[in-house]
Amino acid sequence: MLREVASAADKVIFTRVPGSTRAADPKDLQRRYSETGKMSQVAEDIPSALNQAARAVNREDLICVTGSLYLVAEVKKYLATLASKK
Repeated sequence: MLREVASAADKVIFTRVPGSTRAADPKDLQRRYSETGKMSQVAEDIPSALNQAARAVNREDLICVTGSLYLVAEVKKYLATLASKK
């Protein structure tokens, strides 16, 4: 999967949902991903990952969140919380 992601992404930010015992270690994923020659970072948590991604893009870029359904659900909750504060 890392090779597939590398074929489409300019940069990847690895993180995980806190308390997830089944999730892969983001640092291990980054180490393996570095073999593709593409840029990557590790974020401590979902808000940090999204903030890093937002700082790295411009208006023409796309931020794609992928991973487990649990991770994507947590991202959706976080983004809904941000939207409700506006």
